[in-house]
Amino acid sequence: MVSTWLARRAGAPDPHTELRGLVMLAATNESVERLNDAAQAVRGALGELGPGRDYDLAGGRGVRLHEGDHVMLRINDRSEQLHRGPAVLNGYRGVVEAIAADGRLTVTWQTDGPDGAQRHQAVLDADYVARGGVERGYAMTIHKAQGLTVDGRWSGPDGTEQAGTVLVHAPGADNPALYVALSRHKDQVLLFGSRQELETSQDVHVQGQPRDDLDRLRRVVEQLAEQARSTETSADDRPVLDDLGHQPRSDPPDPHHPPPDPPGSDRPGKDIAGRQGERARRGAARTAARRIAERARGPAAAASWPSDPRTERSGGRPQWSDPGRPETPGSWSVPEHRSASERGAGRGHDDDPCSGERGLGWSGGEYPLARPDRDDVER
Repeated sequence: MVSTWLARRAGAPDPHTELRGLVMLAATNESVERLNDAAQAVRGALGELGPGRDYDLAGGRGVRLHEGDHVMLRINDRSEQLHRGPAVLNGYRGVVEAIAADGRLTVTWQTDGPDGAQRHQAVLDADYVARGGVERGYAMTIHKAQGLTVDGRWSGPDGTEQAGTVLVHAPGADNPALYVALSRHKDQVLLFGSRQELETSQDVHVQGQPRDDLDRLRRVVEQLAEQARSTETSADDRPVLDDLGHQPRSDPPDPHHPPPDPPGSDRPGKDIAGRQGERARRGAARTAARRIAERARGPAAAASWPSDPRTERSGGRPQWSDPGRPETPGSWSVPEHRSASERGAGRGHDDDPCSGERGLGWSGGEYPLARPDRDDVER
């Protein structure tokens, strides 16, 4: 993997373009550390690095940095408490330009601007490095690479065009991590995996040693595919409310898209308050109809209305039918609609509920109503 990285970086016009166009990714910090050690050692052997210095870090760890090293900044410092220069932010990838005798680092990096890449420079205190603010940046974890786009371009010594290449060390990466790693490149992505890291001793016992390079490649690919399938879902991603037996809280209702009716609801898309209000309005309508019946037929007729089988089945609501259809006993009929001018032309007055020929007809014995329309009666 490091040898491929070394070949792909050849021909880069400057280290910042190389940083933008080539990166190595791995799933664990241990793998990243090994890749950074190897890349730094290769560059040192080629004479590409300048003087170096060892820095002590928390927990007994340490890091050695050289002039010319590719680094990643890990601590935000906007107020220049631990550096001098523009704000430094976690995730910036840059180049060590100089190391002072007191341990201060001069680091440069580039950011995208309206006129293209813009160069920035800051001097980092030794304290900034000691707190873990600087890491080598040849390789990084897949987690840190989220949101990164590798798109630097240059032509290699053999004329090969490099337009953004990502090298991925796959062992240890689950399905979601591999998806992130394999989608950072603009041009090419190369997947690496060692058979010794992917196969168990049981696999070797059953299959034996690979017969040739093609067999070795097949077995590595099969192990990577199985690793991806087995980690497609994870119990750790399940909401804890499911384990506790609680239903997760639903999103707030959208007034423009009401939820489907719950079983037994009166009206589609109504909430509880709306259903209660609807029941109240219907109860008032039934009370008004009862009072009209009392005025038209007397208390005995009104008292017999709720006991009608059809109204009981409908929850006390009348059954509506077409005016011209033959009626059965106990059913409601809606006579032909007439305008207000017709009502005023000798066919009854609105203020007299028992006058005129229009009305809701009770087939067991007609009694007229002042407002025959269904909407009016419900209102």
